[in-house]
Amino acid sequence: MDLSKFKPFTMVTGKSFMTISKSGVSFSQAAVVELGKPEYVIILFDSADKKMAIKVARKDEENATTFFKKAKKSNLNVRWNNSLLKDKIESMMDWNIENHSYRVEGSYDSDSKAMIFDLASAKVTLTKKAD
Repeated sequence: MDLSKFKPFTMVTGKSFMTISKSGVSFSQAAVVELGKPEYVIILFDSADKKMAIKVARKDEENATTFFKKAKKSNLNVRWNNSLLKDKIESMMDWNIENHSYRVEGSYDSDSKAMIFDLASAKVTLTKKAD
């Protein structure tokens, strides 16, 4: 039987989600796998609708940023600790990432090869007692 049209399936537990906290913006294993473990993505914001997307990209595309480092990764989690990104999300949403973390489920759009996060649907967790 010819299996050339078949593609491997990577099993991971859990859902595709992103977590935003003072320690960074992280993506679940499921999100990384659903995106196809891309080395580069483009970060997109829809400020009016309070959404963020990460779109699969090539290294040479404008605004492409490193996402998954295949050669160095034994686990599939991705974390960015970029102050500008954290500040952008925190100010857009009027969040307090010093004292809370925010978990947002993602929805994969296969046509655009992007994971879309509706930030307004975030679940909030208290991480540090407020002063």
